[in-house]
Amino acid sequence: MQKTLFSEPNFEREIPFKVRNYGDFYYYPSPDLIPNLKEIILFTENTKDKKIPNGSVWVYSVDDTKKINYNPEILKTDVGCGITGMIIPPLTFDNSTISDIFKAVNELNVDIGQGNHFLDFTTGYPKNRRESNMVFLHSDFNKENYLPTTFEEAKNLEKTAENKRKEYLLNLAKKLQIKGKLYHNWTHNSVKIEKDELVYRKGSIDVSESEGIGILALNPVDGLYLYASDWADYRSSMQHGTGRIGSKSVMLDELVSSKEGIVRALMGTGKNVFEPKVRNILNQTYNSEKLFQNKFRFEHKMIGCLIPELIIYTKN
Repeated sequence: MQKTLFSEPNFEREIPFKVRNYGDFYYYPSPDLIPNLKEIILFTENTKDKKIPNGSVWVYSVDDTKKINYNPEILKTDVGCGITGMIIPPLTFDNSTISDIFKAVNELNVDIGQGNHFLDFTTGYPKNRRESNMVFLHSDFNKENYLPTTFEEAKNLEKTAENKRKEYLLNLAKKLQIKGKLYHNWTHNSVKIEKDELVYRKGSIDVSESEGIGILALNPVDGLYLYASDWADYRSSMQHGTGRIGSKSVMLDELVSSKEGIVRALMGTGKNVFEPKVRNILNQTYNSEKLFQNKFRFEHKMIGCLIPELIIYTKN
């Protein structure tokens, strides 16, 4: 057994599982999460009042891979949520281009989700170049909040969400009459059998599924970063939002009221209805590499800094 300060300050507890806590708070899982638990990895951006911290990896032993004891409380209805990227030709992001994108999104008439789900049009890949663009879609396409209760149901929901993200992006490129090449998919709420273990990744991506390439987001405004690493010491896992300052909801509120602004945005005012709210504003925080590195605690190879040019998101 490992003895560690894990549940609260100045309190030692012997526990039958391994803990790697990179956060700044103490946490102990509820009794229903402990049977067969072998290891927990807790990354930096967590919320201590949550039953299952976002940005965590849970490893359970499995006696029989044909009879998986799936716990729906870990991923809940977020199973399959993730980000898919697509490379597109350079765009000018002038008023005409923004209008074309606005029209295409509305014509698709697809509800990508609510709250923090978004389309993020960016420039700057590879690093410090503006010769190509990328667009990222963050969505789980689970507007009914379906809760899978078995391992098979969870895997089906993961695959469905990934396929719908890819389909949406390809249809968007077709609507815009441009070529689009799918880049990578990063599911950040997933479950997987790895040998004789069941691994849940909550708000954490599995870079073994994306050729070692990961994506980190300060937030859709301050930039997205591509990195390369196998993260072998962390179960090939890395929190997808490491470095983000504040929640997306706070960021979006600040974007609406900002006088100087950071990026142009189209904000959903109702189901499948998007209206421009903030446009033609100065890019002041792009390439915030020092800010990013101060929040990031692990070594990696930086591939590129992706500069947001246009955000489209849905809102209740």
